[in-house]
Amino acid sequence: MIKRILWATALIAFVGSGTAFAQDKPSEVHGKVSKTIATESNAQQKADDWGWDKQGMMIEVRDLKYRVTWKQYRQKKYKVYNEGVKESIKNLQFSKDEINKLREQIDPYLEDVVDRLEAFIKKDLPFQPEERQRRIDALRKILNNYNMQPSEKLNYIVTNGLKIEADYGKMIEHQEDVGLNLNGVDTRVNIMRIGRISMYYMSMDRKQIGMYNRTTAKWEPVPDDQLKEFKRAFDMALGKRAAEIVELPLGAI
Repeated sequence: MIKRILWATALIAFVGSGTAFAQDKPSEVHGKVSKTIATESNAQQKADDWGWDKQGMMIEVRDLKYRVTWKQYRQKKYKVYNEGVKESIKNLQFSKDEINKLREQIDPYLEDVVDRLEAFIKKDLPFQPEERQRRIDALRKILNNYNMQPSEKLNYIVTNGLKIEADYGKMIEHQEDVGLNLNGVDTRVNIMRIGRISMYYMSMDRKQIGMYNRTTAKWEPVPDDQLKEFKRAFDMALGKRAAEIVELPLGAI
């Protein structure tokens, strides 16, 4: 198509300049026409190349505009993100300060709780002394663990200390064939504990029966007129008798 246009252009130029070419030989005329066509072809090729270059430049300019717009958007967003990060750091610092304050307050408080719990156990009825002391030692070990958070320490002490001790007050417990020192004599007895109200003992031959006196912190025998009720109570605790109401002394004799 381009060649046809160029040939038509050359012929028009040839016709338009008939006077100039009239005196030329056919070969010279053909050469001049060919040269004209070549010149037009080069010009057209340059025009086409420029068209492609122009289109490519427009695409590149448009792409650059998109990049500039995207960079401006990201810069704006990053500014917002940066402010958010600064606020988060500020909040974290506040939380860290609060945790440090909480640690300063709760650690001494938990130490005091364990101290009071240990003192309470020593004044309480003398049941499971070794197990309860091991529990206190475990609580102190937790308190001395720097890597544990105050909330973890609090949860452990409540769950593995206070709650277990509180549950003892709801239990009726009996122990069989336990060694007990009665008036300087080692005696094998059965022990019955009713919550934290009272603890009672009965020798294996069922002849010696008594209870723990909180006031004197000693085991003392009960009056003879109460022996029958105690025997019935022990038989119920040992599962040898159906449950029924019995009257037992509470506290000091």
